[in-house]
Amino acid sequence: MHHPFALTIALAVAVAPFEAQAQVANGTFASGFASWTVGDAVFAQGGGTDCSSAPYTATTKNTSKKGTAPASGTVAQATPFISYAPGAWTLCRQLEQMVYVPVGKQLKFSAKLGEGIYASQYQIEPVGLSVHVIDNGQATMLFSQAGHNIVCGNGEFPCPIYRAQTLDMSPYWGKTVRLVIRGNTGVRNGQTGGISEPSYAFVDDVRLE
Repeated sequence: MHHPFALTIALAVAVAPFEAQAQVANGTFASGFASWTVGDAVFAQGGGTDCSSAPYTATTKNTSKKGTAPASGTVAQATPFISYAPGAWTLCRQLEQMVYVPVGKQLKFSAKLGEGIYASQYQIEPVGLSVHVIDNGQATMLFSQAGHNIVCGNGEFPCPIYRAQTLDMSPYWGKTVRLVIRGNTGVRNGQTGGISEPSYAFVDDVRLE
């Protein structure tokens, strides 16, 4: 429940955004990608294109896997699914949303880079995850991390896990900005089968608090 004084101030100052705008819509991804603009970009490696400049095609295809603490329930896959076309490919996925950042709030989320696997006959490609804020056309990267699938099914290595992240949003307090979450990995395929396999990134519980 809002404190009555806070409500009075919000009503008295016409330019102040409603507190409801402080929340990232569907940040738990319980409704799939609803409220997010999500696109995939798949392009040949070595052509001068990267995930920040590639054209994205809208997608609603998400993972059916569930998160483990600190994530929970439905999560968002932040990288595209594998491409089987012959060649060497970069796979990018971008999730975007306009958010208002109230004074004192920070961006929090959970992320996992890579998955635990029992074995692989292919080379394992790395996966990257980054978080950007676009304010008046100026893009700033607030977070960047890399990982990869790990053969850990037999207990020899720890498996990738979800980790909680907190990012400083103080430069954007009182502003409406575009939040961009971007994941990238790769895959290489021969004419008769795979040479490498992608690793995947996942995010959950994106919020301002």
